[in-house]
Amino acid sequence: MKTSPTVGQSPRMVIFAIAYDDSMGIPGSEEVALSRPRAIYAWMRCHGWLFRPLLLLAVLITLGVVTFFLFDALEPGSYPAEINSAIIGSLVTVFIAFSVAIVALWSQFAQRHDARRLERVRRDSRQRRAIQVGRMRIPDIIAIRSARKGVDLREICPIEWHWNPDPRPLSDDARREVEAVLPSLQEKAEKRGVVLTNGPRVDLVRAIPFMKTSTQEVKAGGRKDLAGLRLEVSSGEYFDFVSTAARLEAKAAAGEGTVREFLNVHIDCIEEIHRLPFLASMGSGTVVLTKDQQLVVGIRGNTYIASGARSGDYAVDSPRKVHFIAEGMLPDDISTADDPSEIASRRGLEEELNIGLTRGCTGRVVEHAATGFFLDTLRMQPCFSYFAQIDQTFDELHTCHVMAPDSWEASNLVALPFSLERRDMRQLLLGSHPDYELASNHAAAMLWFALIYRFGFTAVRDYLTTPFLLEK
Repeated sequence: MKTSPTVGQSPRMVIFAIAYDDSMGIPGSEEVALSRPRAIYAWMRCHGWLFRPLLLLAVLITLGVVTFFLFDALEPGSYPAEINSAIIGSLVTVFIAFSVAIVALWSQFAQRHDARRLERVRRDSRQRRAIQVGRMRIPDIIAIRSARKGVDLREICPIEWHWNPDPRPLSDDARREVEAVLPSLQEKAEKRGVVLTNGPRVDLVRAIPFMKTSTQEVKAGGRKDLAGLRLEVSSGEYFDFVSTAARLEAKAAAGEGTVREFLNVHIDCIEEIHRLPFLASMGSGTVVLTKDQQLVVGIRGNTYIASGARSGDYAVDSPRKVHFIAEGMLPDDISTADDPSEIASRRGLEEELNIGLTRGCTGRVVEHAATGFFLDTLRMQPCFSYFAQIDQTFDELHTCHVMAPDSWEASNLVALPFSLERRDMRQLLLGSHPDYELASNHAAAMLWFALIYRFGFTAVRDYLTTPFLLEK
C-alpha cells in the first residue's frame, strides 16, 4: 500500500501510518548478530551480583599465591619483605570479610529462590484450586499473594482500597435462593443453639492488579516495581452470604442441582470476582503466637460458620476441631485511613482474646504482620491472613481471655509448640494429628502462611516432605 501526504498531514504522520500497516509484511522486530565479546560483556553486566564476588576472589587468590612465594624469596627484615608481610595480613583480613559477605550473598540468593518457589506455588494453586506442597494439600484455596520469611505481605504487594457506595445487586436466582432457604437455616440454628444473626459485611466487588514503584527497593538497588492489588469494595448482608456462598455444595432450594450449579458459579482467579451473582464476603484471620512460642488454637465454638460442615450447613462435629481468630470485615473498617484487613484482625484479637490497646485489655501485640491473601473457592470468600505475637505466655492468656466479650466463640484454648522441630504443625496440616483437626480450609491456609512468614518456604516445604518414619 502506498501512502502519500495529504493536505494538512505531516510526513511524520505518514511514517506512523506506514509502520503500522501490516499488509506490507514488515516484521515488528528481528534478531541481529552481535560480536561474542560484546555479548559476554553484556552477560557480565546483567550478572554483576555474581561476577564481582568471583572476580574479587580470583584477585585474592592470585595475590595470596604471589605473596606466598615472595615470603621465602625476599630477605627477612628488608623493606620489600615487610611490605610483603603487610600485604599478607591485609589479605587475611580481606578474606575473612569476603567470607562474611559470601554468607550474606548466599542468604540473599536463598531468598530469591524462595520468592520464585512461592510464585510457582501461587500459580499452581490457581490451576489445582488447592495449595499443594510436599505431602500437604489444602483444597479449594487459591493463593493470591504470600509474605516471605520475616517480610510483611504489604511490603512486597501494595494493597489499595476503594469504597464503592453502590452495593453489588444479587441476581434474580440468588435472591430466590436466599428467600427460599433462609427461614430453614434460621430454624436449624435456633434448634441447635448456634448463633446466626444478620449484619453488614464487606463485599469485594472487583480486584485490579497494578504496578507500583517501591522507593525503598530503588534505594537498595533491587527491584523497582511491585505487583499490587486495587480492591474495590462495597457493603452486603451476612444473610445473603450464608444463604448462597456459604453453601455452594448444598442442594439448591430454588432450582436444580447444587447452589453452585444453579447460580453458575465458576471463578478461577481473584480478577474474576466481579462475575459473582452474590457478595464475596471478605474475612481476616489471625494466627496467634504466645511469648513462650506456643501456637494458640481454639476448640470450635457455637458460631454458625465455625460450627458448619464442608457444605456450609450445620453439622455436629467432633469437639476436637480447632480454628484460629477469624473476623468478617465490616463496612466501618473501610472508613478509616488504616488497612481495613488489619483493623479486622486487631478487632478479632481484642474481642476473642482480650489482646489490644484499649482500656481493659490484658495483653499487647508485639508483632503483627500480614502473611497472605487467598480466595476460598468453596465459599467464594477472599481472606487475609495475619500473624500476631503477643506479650503473654499461654498460661497467662488462658487465664485472662475469658474477660474478652466474645470468648465464647471458642469453648477452650489449646497450646501447640510452634516449631519445625516438632511434628504438631506437620500433623495439623496433613490431617494426621491424634488430638486435633483444623476446622476448615481457611484455618489450614492461615497456618500455612504463618509458617512461611516465620520459617521461610524452603524450610516449611522440607518439613512437610519429611517421611513419617522420621517424625519426632
